[in-house]
Amino acid sequence: MVALPDETPNRRVRTTDPIKQVKYGMADSLGANERVSAWDLASSRFRMADDECLFGMFHARESDTSSSAISKYLCDHFLYAFREELDKVTEQASQQQQQQQQPLVGDDTAEARSADGKRTVNFAGVSETQPQATVDSDNRAPQLSNEQVQAAMRRTFLTLNKDLGTHSRQLIEAALKGEREAAAATAAENSPNVPAAAMEGSLAPNGPKIGDTPGGSTAAVAYIHGRRLHVANVGDALGVVSRRGNAVELSKRHDPADPGEMARIRAMGGYITQEGQVQGQIRVSRAFGYFHLLPYVNADPTIATLDLTEQDEFLILANRPVWDAITPQIAVDIARKHRRDPRMAAARVRDHVSAYGVTDSIMVMVICFSPMFAKQAARPARGFSVRDSVFPGVSDSQRTRHALSRRMSRSPSALLGS
Repeated sequence: MVALPDETPNRRVRTTDPIKQVKYGMADSLGANERVSAWDLASSRFRMADDECLFGMFHARESDTSSSAISKYLCDHFLYAFREELDKVTEQASQQQQQQQQPLVGDDTAEARSADGKRTVNFAGVSETQPQATVDSDNRAPQLSNEQVQAAMRRTFLTLNKDLGTHSRQLIEAALKGEREAAAATAAENSPNVPAAAMEGSLAPNGPKIGDTPGGSTAAVAYIHGRRLHVANVGDALGVVSRRGNAVELSKRHDPADPGEMARIRAMGGYITQEGQVQGQIRVSRAFGYFHLLPYVNADPTIATLDLTEQDEFLILANRPVWDAITPQIAVDIARKHRRDPRMAAARVRDHVSAYGVTDSIMVMVICFSPMFAKQAARPARGFSVRDSVFPGVSDSQRTRHALSRRMSRSPSALLGS
């Protein structure tokens, strides 16, 4: 078995992960800078449950080492942080349910006093086992309310941004060190006769150094539990659902020119330039990172919930260059022509965007819901015979007598008697 290479902020290793509940495919391009700036996440049997899956994409807005390191950090840690938050919510719901079902002291339905003053217990009013919010026998996760899931997703975004601020310096230092080592190894392979000391001055990366303006990342995450879809995003990475060919936008683009975002930033003492930049620096009002712009730019996500039906065909997750070039309805129209093959659908959307001359990094993910609503073929009942299709509508007794008569007519005694 061939060992997989290690991932770095500029090297992505993607493996397939079959998911039974839905079908998904993705397509991307590095862009003109030839640097990995977008990372994708796909997890089947999320929390070891058959009816849960998680998808996400994290796009670095700047094509440099620090932004790529931030987006990779988010992709590596989002699954575990979100699972921890969901487990906390599930445990709290289970404790509240147990407290509500415990009998109260002095409750006449559970306890009563007999005529002689002795206390008697009415076991009919007390359940022997208390139901808990745990995974059942068929590996299905407990169903949480929309408010509980949205609270868990919001805490995950904010907690990851906080942890990112704590470790951002070490993260960027490690990324820069890895880039220098990779450049040294490449230079050594290309020029084996040149001493290493002679190449030290030419191996300094062109990206930002520690202390320069830190980067950031946008994100869009889709969490599917049963037939309920939750989509959360920060920045300009968006999610769109196709409902019988009509685009249903489940995300909000956090644009500084948006009246709500503009009022929020101005209320905190910030400003937006005529070019639509927060503090004259970036064109997004919510994102991971950009800690020098707190609290004007934060990681508080916009979350939407949708109960899926057979009319909902697929979900498209894409980053900023896609939505700058085409509208959500055009993306749905392109992907719908290949909705049976989500990989082809994502590739067609990517190619259409590239045809507009987009040179930035592109990432498109298409998630089809058709397996969720596929009707299983009816299996024949036990005892089914081929004669059921040869003699439709014939009762079992008539079919038995007919088979017996055919066997008797072919028996040796019947032939001798003839």
